[in-house]
Amino acid sequence: MSYIEQQRDLLRTGEFSDFSIHVEGREFNVHRIIEGLEGTASLPEEKAETFERVLEFLYTGDYYSQPLEEETDLHAMLVLEDIRFGANTDPVATEKQSQELMRHVNVYILAKYLQIDALKRRSISKFSELVTRRFRPAAFIEPFAQVFNHGSDGGDGLRAEILDLCAKHSLYVVRDEQLVREARGYQSYG
Repeated sequence: MSYIEQQRDLLRTGEFSDFSIHVEGREFNVHRIIEGLEGTASLPEEKAETFERVLEFLYTGDYYSQPLEEETDLHAMLVLEDIRFGANTDPVATEKQSQELMRHVNVYILAKYLQIDALKRRSISKFSELVTRRFRPAAFIEPFAQVFNHGSDGGDGLRAEILDLCAKHSLYVVRDEQLVREARGYQSYG
C-alpha cells in the first residue's frame, strides 16, 4: 500500500484519531498531527462534502470532487453530449458541469477561510482544467456569482482566474446574455 493510500485509509477509518470535527451533522475523526488542532471543532456553515475534500487534501496532497470513476464518467458524458447535441449546448451536461465547478468553488472558499494556500491553488487548477476542457458559458454563471459574492481574494485568486477564463473564451461569453448580466453586476471586483 502506497503512502497516499495509507493516509487515505487513516482518514477513511479514523484509526488512531485524536480529534473530531463536526460538519453538517457528520463527525470526521482526524489526527492532530495532520490538522494541527486540539479537542473538537464544529463548522456549522460548511458542507460535509466540501470539508471531506479539504481533509483528503491535507492527508494526501490532492482531492477529488467525486470518486475517480464518476469523474471519468462525467467527462465522457460531457464529450458525448456535445457531439450529440452540438458544442456546449446540452442542458443536462451543462448542469452537471456547473455542479462540478461549484464543488471546486466551495473547496476554494473553504481553503481561503482556513488559509490553506496550497489547497486554494489546487482548487483553482482543477476549476480551470474543467473549464478549459469544455467551456460552457451557462455552467459558469453560478460559480461566477459564488466567487464574486465571497469577498476579494487578491490578484491571484479564483476571481482573477475566472476573469482570465472569461477573456480567453470571450467569443462564447458575449453570446450568453445571462453571464454578461452577471458580470456587469461585478464591474468593480477589488
